[in-house]
Amino acid sequence: MQKRLLDWLIPEAQTPEEQAANRTWLQVLVFSALTAIILYLALNWNADIPREYIVFLVLLGLFLLVLLLFFNRHEYTRLIIAILSLTNLAAMLLATYAFGGVRSNSYVGILVALVIIAMFLRGWVTILSTALVIVFGGVLALGETQGWYQPTQESSPIRDWASISLIFALISTLIGVVSQKARQIFARNYQEILERRRAEATLQEQTRYLAVLHETTLAIINRLELKPLLESILQAALELTGTEHGYVDMYLPERRGFLKHATRGIFAQWPNQFLSQDQGITGEVFRTGKSVMIADYPSWPNQVPLYASGFHAIAAAPMKVRGEVIGIIGLAYTEAGRVFSARQMQSLEQFAELASLAVDNARLYESARQELTERKRIQESLAQSQENLRLALDAAQMGIWTWNIQTNEVSWSDSVYKIFGIEKTAAPITYQHYLSFIPPSDRLKVQETINKSLADPNQFYFIEHPIILPDGTTRWISAQGRVYTDEAGRPVRMGGTVMDITARKLSETALYEAHHQLEVNAHILERRSQLLQVAAEVSRVASAILDPSDLSQQVVELVQQRFGLYYVGLFLIDEQGEDIVLRAATGEAGREMLKAGHRFPIGNSSMVGWCVANRRARIALDVGEDAVRFNNPLLPNTRSELALPLISRGQILGALTIQSDQEAAFSDEDIETFQTMADQLANAIQNARLYDQLERELEERKRAEMQVRQLNAELEERVERRTLALKASEERFRALADNNPLRIRRYDRECRYLYANRVSNDPDFEPQQIIGKTIREVVENPELVELAERCIRQVFETGQPMQTEYQYDEHSFALWYLAPEFGPDGQVISVVTTTLDISERRRMEDELRARTLELQASNRELESFSYSVSHDLRAPLRALDGFSRILLEDFQAYLPEEAQQYLKRIREATQQMSQLIDDMLRLSRISRAELRRDPISLTELARQIVENLQSQEPERSARILIQENLIANADQGLLRLALENLFNNAWKFSAKSNPTEIEFGKTLVDGRETFFIRDNGVGFDMAYADKLFGVFQRLHSPSEFPGTGVGLAIVQRVIHRHGGRIWAQSAPGQGATFYFTL
Repeated sequence: MQKRLLDWLIPEAQTPEEQAANRTWLQVLVFSALTAIILYLALNWNADIPREYIVFLVLLGLFLLVLLLFFNRHEYTRLIIAILSLTNLAAMLLATYAFGGVRSNSYVGILVALVIIAMFLRGWVTILSTALVIVFGGVLALGETQGWYQPTQESSPIRDWASISLIFALISTLIGVVSQKARQIFARNYQEILERRRAEATLQEQTRYLAVLHETTLAIINRLELKPLLESILQAALELTGTEHGYVDMYLPERRGFLKHATRGIFAQWPNQFLSQDQGITGEVFRTGKSVMIADYPSWPNQVPLYASGFHAIAAAPMKVRGEVIGIIGLAYTEAGRVFSARQMQSLEQFAELASLAVDNARLYESARQELTERKRIQESLAQSQENLRLALDAAQMGIWTWNIQTNEVSWSDSVYKIFGIEKTAAPITYQHYLSFIPPSDRLKVQETINKSLADPNQFYFIEHPIILPDGTTRWISAQGRVYTDEAGRPVRMGGTVMDITARKLSETALYEAHHQLEVNAHILERRSQLLQVAAEVSRVASAILDPSDLSQQVVELVQQRFGLYYVGLFLIDEQGEDIVLRAATGEAGREMLKAGHRFPIGNSSMVGWCVANRRARIALDVGEDAVRFNNPLLPNTRSELALPLISRGQILGALTIQSDQEAAFSDEDIETFQTMADQLANAIQNARLYDQLERELEERKRAEMQVRQLNAELEERVERRTLALKASEERFRALADNNPLRIRRYDRECRYLYANRVSNDPDFEPQQIIGKTIREVVENPELVELAERCIRQVFETGQPMQTEYQYDEHSFALWYLAPEFGPDGQVISVVTTTLDISERRRMEDELRARTLELQASNRELESFSYSVSHDLRAPLRALDGFSRILLEDFQAYLPEEAQQYLKRIREATQQMSQLIDDMLRLSRISRAELRRDPISLTELARQIVENLQSQEPERSARILIQENLIANADQGLLRLALENLFNNAWKFSAKSNPTEIEFGKTLVDGRETFFIRDNGVGFDMAYADKLFGVFQRLHSPSEFPGTGVGLAIVQRVIHRHGGRIWAQSAPGQGATFYFTL
């Protein structure tokens, strides 16, 4: 209620300034009135003042004092004003009635109350109060005239003077305060009018600039040919800055400088002038990427001497596309003292931004037109070319937009409506409507870019983003502009241009994809080259080292160093074929694992176990995601792993693990090259094993020779010569593998070099000398040129890889591999070749053929010698045995018992010597016998052998189990010999078991078919398993189990001739099981 009453009487202050003014006036008024009462009482203290008058003044003063104190305590300004104004009017009316009527000073004092009401209360209150005072005075005057009202007339001149003076002082104070405030209001209004006029002038100037900029933009944007466009840009820049002298320089990246494409005025004398990118004002703009203005160019220290005279002030602005300077607009004044203003420089920069867009469009247009010209090259499709040209022009359209930030309205030109695919309507476009065209994934980026420009109006707004048209299609636009602020620096609007860059984006995408594919291919070729080089080095190391442990350790360290890997380890299958054991590893962790005998079961419990079980490579790009991988605490930094199987001649030997501390360090393309290296390593390990086996066989042969040295001196000499020959052959093989260079080239359809690695010391074949040239320009031999061109064309036509050998001089040969490289469309885009020098291999092949013939002749001589030795040795042995038997049979009665025992021991020794010679000859023949594989029934062979054994001891209790349908592709004679020895051993060493149990069957070991012979004999300790297959190695004494110690060596050699392996499992007193594969 109180607020309604106050609103009815007093208008509410609209601004803090107005509220402060009301409080100030009210304080001055109350203080002035209180002061006037005090002065009045002081001046009339000794005068004869009526008591009622004094009481009235005291009460009025107290009332004013209470109001002043209340005002200081409570800022209820409007309430105090209402009370003071109306109370003052009522008091003056009461004083007029009580102290003299209309002729009293109180009636004049009502003027003060009316002035107060006019200052604070509404106008109608002032009018009503004035009317009330007039009516009140008229009534008093009428009453005094008619006599029914008699006012008190107790006044004196001094009192009247004092009263009137105080009234005048109050009125003048009020009028002075009001006048001062009015002058302040008038001054502030006048200042606001001036500022508004300046803002209007600035707005008119900006409007005029935008109109000129719009007309200029429309004039140049439709020019899509570069030369006329640059001329139009220069002309528009000259008109924009009011000069006749200017130029446009375009950047030439290949020449690292600028070339003048358009010139006017004084610059017309230097057409097509080239400047380096670090010269003059052009170099300064290119280096900084910003506009530059030189007020006095002749005195500028970095001037170009060619332009040192003829003009004074010069300004240059960059034309930039995606942040890169593509050209420079330069303008100059020839008048001394005339310079470019900041506004002109700002206009020139904005115009340069628009011009850069137009130049970029023109370049795209020229690129599209050149592409059409190259593809068509004929004039038959003129209509289609015109249509493509029209589409290119439409694609280069540009529109102008303005956003009123305060009203949130966006204004578009007709071109913008066309770009956004909507019809122009009377309804205004809002900022939210514009954002609705942007996909949600890009909307936040656009808003952040706009907010950055709003936060920093000096930051130019530029962004490229997609939009979704009403029909669902997607376009790309390039939007740019700037923020305009008011005098306080607050953003009020944004304005700029928008351009459809869909075609450019498609071109950029295609170019990026092509460039990315080229980089990927180059990276793949470079990585393959590196891998092949390392593989070649591994091959050289492998050929030079014949010790398996040294070979494995050096190879893993070499692979780790060449590729910067975290860890490399080599696992080999143990003798039982159930686990893979770490044999070589890198780093401290590798040494600890080797010391601990680190191993895995073959299977899916680890990467290397899975690799061996499945005989193929496996990649773990993120070891945390691969459940197969074993989490090794000694290798905590492993992030990706590649496991490669080691396979030689169809036999799995183990696996190579390669680990990196980077995620996704390997790719599927790496597997083939790494696998090639792993295959070479497997062959080297197998060769080293064969060499080690050969050395062991040589040692065995030497031990045999030691026993018959006195009888076989010549044979020992020949064996020694053969050993030396083998070592010499091995040395030649090492020399052959010491150098294994690979030459990698890449050709296009014209047989032009696209890529070449550096493998030759000939400067004419350096990559920089041959890339870009054809084979005919590089190779002088016409026959080789014809062969190369024919092969390259064949790969391009068929899309199939091929290889060929050629001879490039009298003693040099090369093996040439050619492989196609396919593009995204499935077409062959280039041919990649690798060349391997096989001259040394050809020479070695010739030597090996010759050496083979020599070894064959030597073997025939050795076989003849063996026959001679066996015949010559058997004759004295038969004589010794025969004469000893005659002595025992015919002269037994004449010989003492001790002599008879000696003769029996002589006979046993000669028979054992004869058996030993037979076994040695049989072992020798196994290595030389020709291997003829045929399908044979092992079941039938085993039954025949068992029947023979049982016929020799029919009284022996035995249970023999032979599995049915045991078929193998093998040499029947050799395999029969092996089975006889195995069954003989089983029969012999199970003689003390009752009954004897022997089983022959087939099982699967590591996924491979494996045969076995199991018995329940005495068995043996596995600690001596490494001596089991050695020549003359026996685990039991001859007195306990007779034999020569050659049988199992014969079995092993037969199995190895068939490409298999043999091993045994046993324990003392628990029988033995012999496993073998073929």
